[in-house]
Amino acid sequence: MHTGGNIFGTQDMELQPEFGSHTGSDIRLHLAPELPAVADTLPGFEAYENNAVYVPAGTPPEVVARLNAALNAAIAQPEVAARLASLSVEARPNTPEEFRAFLLAEIEKWGKVVREAGIRVE
Repeated sequence: MHTGGNIFGTQDMELQPEFGSHTGSDIRLHLAPELPAVADTLPGFEAYENNAVYVPAGTPPEVVARLNAALNAAIAQPEVAARLASLSVEARPNTPEEFRAFLLAEIEKWGKVVREAGIRVE
């Protein structure tokens, strides 16, 4: 799962241009289609939050597969999907391998940003 932007709690507010004027997703959010995606201005931009379930290293593959199937089935249920959508969460069923590839790509992408910007922990 990932969220395309943080608009929770803003549905009833008039947003000022300086605040909440874009979503970090590469697509517009269905809850706030009037907010452009940053990628509308900066082609190729993508920044996502993500939610995942992690298990300890060495968890048997059959346990991981069962858990993955159960989670994918849960987020496919209409009432769960509707609740997640109301929170601006776009649930995307995937496999552990697909999520691992996504996570490694995110680490590489944002690690490069940190290195090139010279960002250091203080």
